[in-house]
Amino acid sequence: DIYDRHFASVMQEFEFEKLLRAGEHVQLTERTRLLSSGEVHKNMFFILKGTATASFSDGSHLRLQAGAFIGEGAFISGNAPKSRSSVDAGAGCRYLRWDLDRLSSLAIACPA
Repeated sequence: DIYDRHFASVMQEFEFEKLLRAGEHVQLTERTRLLSSGEVHKNMFFILKGTATASFSDGSHLRLQAGAFIGEGAFISGNAPKSRSSVDAGAGCRYLRWDLDRLSSLAIACPA
């Protein structure tokens, strides 16, 4: 289960349930761009299964696997900076996606 594998050590189950309800569960059937370099962050992602690849302007790449957050810096900092990389999720990737504005509102209304 998602909670036991990835979140039990950092939050209570009721907190996780609130977080889960605020997000969307996505299962990809084809490669999909999650973030484009230079665009303002609008979402935060958590990879459940499969992989995504972050591509940077210097030509380097970073492979992201299950358990990786994408865009959490924008949520934690409270502002939505422009992405420094493009991130593509592979076919078959499963992830949770949260709208940053909605997630920030939830954090203010219902702090842990």
